[in-house]
Amino acid sequence: MAPLSVRDTLQAQRDAADSASRQAAQRPRVETPPELNEPLLDFSVPATVQRRFDVQATNVPLQRFFADLGRTEGINILTDPSITGSVSLNMRSVTIDQVLAAVRDLYGYDYQRTDYGYRVLPNQIQTRIYQLNYLNINRSGRSDTTVSSGQITSQENGNSNQASSVATEYSANFWVGMETTILGLLNSEEGRQVVVNPQTGLLVVRATPREHDIVAGFLADAELSLQKQVVIEAKVIEVTLSNEHRSGINWGAFADDLSASNIVSGLGLSGNQLQGQADIGGVFSLGVGSNDFGAVLQLLSNQGSVQVLSSPRVSTVNNQKAVIKVGTDEFFVTEVNSSTGDSDGDGITESNPEFTLSPFFSGIALDVTPQISADDNVILHVRPSVTEVVERTKVINVGGSTYDLPLAFSSVRETDSVIRAGSGQIVVIGGLLSQQQQNSNTGIPGLSRLWLFGQQRDSQEKSELVILLKPIVYGSQTTVDDLDDVLRRLP
Repeated sequence: MAPLSVRDTLQAQRDAADSASRQAAQRPRVETPPELNEPLLDFSVPATVQRRFDVQATNVPLQRFFADLGRTEGINILTDPSITGSVSLNMRSVTIDQVLAAVRDLYGYDYQRTDYGYRVLPNQIQTRIYQLNYLNINRSGRSDTTVSSGQITSQENGNSNQASSVATEYSANFWVGMETTILGLLNSEEGRQVVVNPQTGLLVVRATPREHDIVAGFLADAELSLQKQVVIEAKVIEVTLSNEHRSGINWGAFADDLSASNIVSGLGLSGNQLQGQADIGGVFSLGVGSNDFGAVLQLLSNQGSVQVLSSPRVSTVNNQKAVIKVGTDEFFVTEVNSSTGDSDGDGITESNPEFTLSPFFSGIALDVTPQISADDNVILHVRPSVTEVVERTKVINVGGSTYDLPLAFSSVRETDSVIRAGSGQIVVIGGLLSQQQQNSNTGIPGLSRLWLFGQQRDSQEKSELVILLKPIVYGSQTTVDDLDDVLRRLP
């Protein structure tokens, strides 16, 4: 079964909401019993509130303290027989619940409210079961961006090329990490234990009541974070620069155009342009306070011809890597080996070449890992890559025989960045310049080779790769209107 696309997933959620609404509308109307039409609350009688009082106790035995507290307030407070020791407490204008909560926080004696009053539990290890919904998977990945200088240096083990690289490793073993985290929340005293069952999504914790409160609060916050998802819409754009912008897109003027359109922008990492053989521009990020791709594309068209190479979309949950690739793999010769021998048994030694083919990817790849905060801001580790592979034929001689071998010539433009954006905000990654040399001959047919009747023209075409990213956060609180807004932007 083919995996569902982002549109299919969101459309399924939207259809489920429509189906629930239709079923609710088709149900027969239920007549309200007359008893329910009567006022549920009688405001003529003042609401019952807990009385406030002062507490002053110094080295009072716990059994006596709870007994006197219940007798004074006219409430049953049952104390576990194993509870011993004394309590010292001085509080003013508090309720009985606040007193019991203070004793729990200070001395570790938890309490439960029952139909007969209160029950005070001993400060000892208890076993509780918690449920956490998450997949039982172990994911890992690695992203490398390497620039080789081509200069060879001598080392003890041989020669090697000098290179600079950025390597990002990713590993997500959720349940092992969760077990380690919960153990870190507990004291190291004997008796504490955490048992994780990923198949059922259950955690069994043996700890004191105070430690259980900490674990329960942590798991509640973790559940909210795990339920968040993000749809990342991207556009990979090639801007063929006009003559007045041959040095690259004027991002200062672009920001001014945004301001003129009442769109807020904020520059991220600004890079000075690097002058080289291909005029490589500095890579930077730009935050745009708009959720409209069309407005950004329109402003970019003021500086050149805009072509959208790809519009990938990917959906992933919090802190989980997602990868999307659009392109083709072609095989090219990467290694040639020659062996000699008498293959046909005629006593003549012959050279037999062996060719090794390897796949080369040509297309667009997007590698992204999001981290979603409580206020729906997203920190993204983004590694977009655009690779163009063309075939070049090379003639080699092996054992006296000539071979025309198809070799790969790759042109790669990629960046590895960590950026921050709000939900629905567009982030622009730019500064990836490239240059193409074009040669053309004009003249009179048959005489164009003569300098008097022909002319050779050399022209350069510069373009800049621009990547637009827009993360959209949605989770358990996402409304039907939010889903409709996302679906309208999908093809």
